[in-house]
Amino acid sequence: MPYGGEVTDRSVTAQQYGQFLIDVFEEWVRHNIAEVYVQMFDVALANWYMVHLLRQNRAPSEVMRLYATRDQEWQALLAKTGRNNPCPCGSGKKFKHCHGRDQS
Repeated sequence: MPYGGEVTDRSVTAQQYGQFLIDVFEEWVRHNIAEVYVQMFDVALANWYMVHLLRQNRAPSEVMRLYATRDQEWQALLAKTGRNNPCPCGSGKKFKHCHGRDQS
């Protein structure tokens, strides 16, 4: 009985496995394009910021503190925005038709 580490006539080649991964990624991008790019940008930005902190001999955990602070500031801004005022996100929509929908 063959084990998982052995190559058999039913094994997938490196080329086939690579193509499989490319196909899965392309299918994922086709259906989730906005989320993919936002997540990729978010990760890239966090990595850049961590490198920046490390070069200054500061702890990478400051990224989490920064996100927490910005989240608190954003929630405070949302809390003081009137329903009929422009949304603070810059969309040009009224708050009640944008981020204010989540507040009701």
